Amino acid sequence: MKGYAVLIGVEETNIKHFGDKNHAPNASTSVEAIYNYLKEHSTISVSEQDKFIKSQAILKDIELRLETLAEISHNEPIYLFLYLVGHGMNQKLNSEDIFTFFKLYDQMLFENELKNLLKKFHWNSKIFCVIDSCNAGGMFDERFIAPDYTFGIKKNNFTSLSYDKIINLYNRKLNIELDYKRNCSTFIITSVGQTEWANMDGLNGMFHFSYFFLKFLEKSKNYCELFDHLKEKFEIQVRTPLGDYQMPQKFTLNSDTTYFKTNKPLIIKQ
Repeated sequence: MKGYAVLIGVEETNIKHFGDKNHAPNASTSVEAIYNYLKEHSTISVSEQDKFIKSQAILKDIELRLETLAEISHNEPIYLFLYLVGHGMNQKLNSEDIFTFFKLYDQMLFENELKNLLKKFHWNSKIFCVIDSCNAGGMFDERFIAPDYTFGIKKNNFTSLSYDKIINLYNRKLNIELDYKRNCSTFIITSVGQTEWANMDGLNGMFHFSYFFLKFLEKSKNYCELFDHLKEKFEIQVRTPLGDYQMPQKFTLNSDTTYFKTNKPLIIKQ
């Protein structure tokens, strides 16, 4: 099984779309650190084309790369490591349902968009996904979303001139239905659940969670142990001046988690 990586780090967003640059210090350096680790310690072969950082973190390019890898997987199942670091956000709808999205440079990547992309991979493939952002767990929460298509985002006191554009795009994306095809075995770790508190200031020029993710990779015999190490590390930080810190979350798509219980993270057996 050949390994591939898609590494996404959004340090700022396009002000013409979002109305704000949404600075996320250390996002691109976090990607660089992950990239260097893969080159030195992983059996995944990586190149510059696997990095989508700063203004290169554009939805259509990321979609194209993931769709290309999905096509490859149908010739021979693959291993994919998907890493996203930057800003995440959720929006409560009129029906009390919540949609979550990750802010790419040019627009939002909605949870259903990401889930649908992952469902394109051959079911014998393996996917390991790490998201380090606020509200990251919302990208994979198991819940039924029934959006109110007549409502979407309601205009509020947001002052950006581009807010109407965001509303229109958001409301169109509410129509993206979840593809219910079978997932391949997928293991996901997120820095937080449904909370707006992911530490961007971090350590050694990295997002805080990503720094410890790298630190614990070498110490962990399998993916479940890696998650346990991360959870133990952040458990002591549940209380913060900004409120309750929500610990890292773990998700699996497809009930077969054997691979992730028996293999060392990012070391792919050929």
